[in-house]
Amino acid sequence: MSNKHHCDFFGKRRYYYQDEVLMMDVSCSECGEVVYSEILVTKDNKMKTQNDNHRILNLSGGATAISGLFGSAETIMKVRHYNPTVITGISAGALLAVPLAMGKYSEAKEMVLNFNLKTIFSKSPLRKNGKLSLCALRNIIQGKHYLGEMGNLITTFERLITPEDWENFRHGDFPDVYVGIVNFKYGSSTFANLKTWSYKMAVEAIIASASIPVFTPGVMIGEWEYYDGGLRDHIISSQIIDKYSDIERVVSIYSRPKDYHSVDMDATKNIISVIERTIEIMNIEISKNDEYQEEHNCFHREIPLSKVYLPRVMKHMWDTNPERIQKLYDIGKQKGMEVEI
Repeated sequence: MSNKHHCDFFGKRRYYYQDEVLMMDVSCSECGEVVYSEILVTKDNKMKTQNDNHRILNLSGGATAISGLFGSAETIMKVRHYNPTVITGISAGALLAVPLAMGKYSEAKEMVLNFNLKTIFSKSPLRKNGKLSLCALRNIIQGKHYLGEMGNLITTFERLITPEDWENFRHGDFPDVYVGIVNFKYGSSTFANLKTWSYKMAVEAIIASASIPVFTPGVMIGEWEYYDGGLRDHIISSQIIDKYSDIERVVSIYSRPKDYHSVDMDATKNIISVIERTIEIMNIEISKNDEYQEEHNCFHREIPLSKVYLPRVMKHMWDTNPERIQKLYDIGKQKGMEVEI
């Protein structure tokens, strides 16, 4: 197909079967024109260019449920000896993906068990009681489109992964790492293979993947503003499955319970709790769809699929209570021991 095109941006993907062959079209997010088509999986489930025998580990988004995500992933990799060739992450999962790929378990554990608002925010939108901070109120009065700023999250990641670490990661024998981000203008998803990105751009993508609209500004990557990958995907398993052939197993860690009806939310108290509840409702529905697509892809390609579900321990999106963080980490470890590998 000709790739001549009059618009500057294209990136919407559509997956479909044509004569039992899995295809992908990439269309312009602005005008809808299909500008690129690719055969992903042929009848014998072989992709044209990818290597064989892949093991995939997917980490969902999860905000301060990050300790549970890490506890499960650490146990699955370090104790159960599941050695992924590909790790994916959204939001909190994106922050963990590279440290896990490089085996930086002790450093990542220290970070997640001491996780607090200062880990994330240089200008917090919230006070400890969950109400709007003075910074947030000032931003509202000044007409800004965000309540706080996540400058400290950049520092947090750069302490985990230095520029020297990054070069070792890019050129060493480590798993590929994909993170999901969303172009806020066009609403399109981008799944970045961080091994192909510079250190600066990779840090920007990881921070963008955790940047929740209203709470924080987006991150400019090139000329586009990007936000939390969770706006479109809670987990990016199915999209990554489409990229690889001969997958041995897929393991996915969800930061939510398996039984959606068991999620008991606190009553709304203020504007922040309303925003958080709205995001949680949307995330659950997105996660349901992601899980269905993952199961569908794995079933039709006969790929073993294992899933970890975490209970709701944290009371709200920005809950950083140390006891609950530790509890969720311990539960995550237990779930990691129980999952079929």
